[in-house]
Amino acid sequence: MLRPVALLAAALLWPAGVLAQTRPTTPAPASPTPALSTLTSAATIPAPESAAKAKKPPSPKQLAAHERMQRCNAEAREKDMHGDPRKAFMKGCLSTHTAPNT
Repeated sequence: MLRPVALLAAALLWPAGVLAQTRPTTPAPASPTPALSTLTSAATIPAPESAAKAKKPPSPKQLAAHERMQRCNAEAREKDMHGDPRKAFMKGCLSTHTAPNT
């Protein structure tokens, strides 16, 4: 009688041997690849109409914050600030500047 371990080993090795014998020895001829790239790229490019609808103009609050950031960055650049002193300066600068027409 065969041991269970031997049966398990034979069961695991048997399909590999069968598959190895049934593989073709010559490579298959190269078939032209389908034009998947055109399908993929066309699907990922948004239509011009949807792109125009997706982008909203910035709000007045966002514009004011952007202007404050530009002013504070320019000041920090003039003073040649880097690292922690620049962070502290930017924090104070951004909190003190008020938006125009507020």
